[in-house]
Amino acid sequence: MPEYDVAVVGGGPSGLQTARLLAERGLHVVLFEKKDEIGADVVCTGIVGREIFHEFGLPEDSLLGDLRTMTVVGPSGGSLHYEHPSTFAAIVDRGRFDGSLASIARQAGAEIRTGRRVVSVSLSSKGIRLRTRSDRGESGSCSASILVLATGIHHDLQTGLGLGSPRAFLRGVQSEAETTLDAEPAIYLGTGIAPGAFGWAVPTTPGRMKIGLITDKDPARCFARLLDVLRLDGRRGEAEAAARIKPIAQGLVARTSGERVLVVGEAAGQVKTTTGGGIYYGLLGARVASDIVMKAVQARDFRASFLSEYDRLWRAVLKREILIGHYVRKAFAALDDRQIEKLMDVARQDGVIPLVRARGHFDWQSGLLVELLRQAPIFRLFREIGRPPAFLKKFWS
Repeated sequence: MPEYDVAVVGGGPSGLQTARLLAERGLHVVLFEKKDEIGADVVCTGIVGREIFHEFGLPEDSLLGDLRTMTVVGPSGGSLHYEHPSTFAAIVDRGRFDGSLASIARQAGAEIRTGRRVVSVSLSSKGIRLRTRSDRGESGSCSASILVLATGIHHDLQTGLGLGSPRAFLRGVQSEAETTLDAEPAIYLGTGIAPGAFGWAVPTTPGRMKIGLITDKDPARCFARLLDVLRLDGRRGEAEAAARIKPIAQGLVARTSGERVLVVGEAAGQVKTTTGGGIYYGLLGARVASDIVMKAVQARDFRASFLSEYDRLWRAVLKREILIGHYVRKAFAALDDRQIEKLMDVARQDGVIPLVRARGHFDWQSGLLVELLRQAPIFRLFREIGRPPAFLKKFWS
């Protein structure tokens, strides 16, 4: 008999939530995290939809503040101020957020082993065997009936088991700094700052802010240019820590289930393709994965054919969001600075901001994106770079 019902690899939000949900249902769960500390050195703004706490039963002890306003700064320095009718997002301390998830999972009965890297996985008719190694070179092993991979951007284990992995990536870079301004969050656009995406300056606590960007070009060079712009704006002092860079998965992953294994979170491509945010989609993936794992354990059926329901169910929830978001971001990436300024001019026209206020949702964006693309001025602008691909037409209705 395997030592555990379920082994989870990866101690980010999706892995921790999967471990929590399964432990709460009475399964014997172990989770391995290669870092010594849950939530350490995460490249993330920590902005999440406000509903996340209620929807997933999460404590608010990591909450730093709410977001209702935003300033968008264009390539020429002109800005567009946006105010939502209500709070649309929250800023959390990611270390504390992940730590709270870990505490809840432990309280539910999950065993969490930090500082342990899973170096290999072998599959047999009796279960899954994992071999681990610590930073000090200590080896170990354990067995489980089923494996959940929540390894983020690291895909060796899933590809070794014949599963898919993300094929496209952006690059994210972020640091923290002091600020003398009591400024609202700002988004920076332009090919000179964040080609292919956007930069940000987000106040977190009094006198402090996170600064960063995502791009499909050279992130270090782009970050240096963003810092120059922020200095001119008077928004920041010197960065207090070296900027950290990480890949961010983009697009659907071909196969996220197999015999005795499921993949959740960023490793499964469960990432918002507009902003690169993965917390909410990863928690949704964890919910679906925990339901399927529970069914498999109860039925004692761990065949790939049985677990393939996981692929079908999570795609039914997120496929539209991921594909439409991916197209819109790619289309935006093709705009030059002149076209970006034109897009901001369109956004200032009557009808656009009211539509965003009425239809805008931090995590569910496809409906608003489709409506915006139907706006005549925006449609004409995007026609300059090509029509939407045929496979997306079924999502327009």
